[in-house]
Amino acid sequence: MALVSNKNRPPGLDAALPLSQNNSDLFYELLRTIKSNIRQNLKMLLYTSPGERIMIPDYGVGIKRFLFEQAPEYFIDEAIRRQVEKYLPEVIILSLNISRSEKLAKKTGATNNLSIELIYEISGYNVRDALIVVDSLTEI
Repeated sequence: MALVSNKNRPPGLDAALPLSQNNSDLFYELLRTIKSNIRQNLKMLLYTSPGERIMIPDYGVGIKRFLFEQAPEYFIDEAIRRQVEKYLPEVIILSLNISRSEKLAKKTGATNNLSIELIYEISGYNVRDALIVVDSLTEI
């Protein structure tokens, strides 16, 4: 089997998760832009629970745990900002809104809900993006 030439494609920065086979990238699909790589890294930081990552026990926000804890929104806000500052220093948070609402509960049918809207900029690249997480299980 001959290898596919990647001469005209930019190099991959990281493997796209979840892993999926892609023969044009020589095995797994790769992330090719800083924006997509940082977005994936932010999602991993938000979804990973502290203690879950081997050899980095304090890595992660663990937003799923906040669904069933009655932690105030400012506590979640501080946890996100602290983790981003420590593990993704190239990300500048422009806006962070965290809420639990009855409207969202009616819409999703879930009694415990959490909505996180994170607008950020990638330092040195003049790139802005937004990540919206609802119920910590569904991304918009």
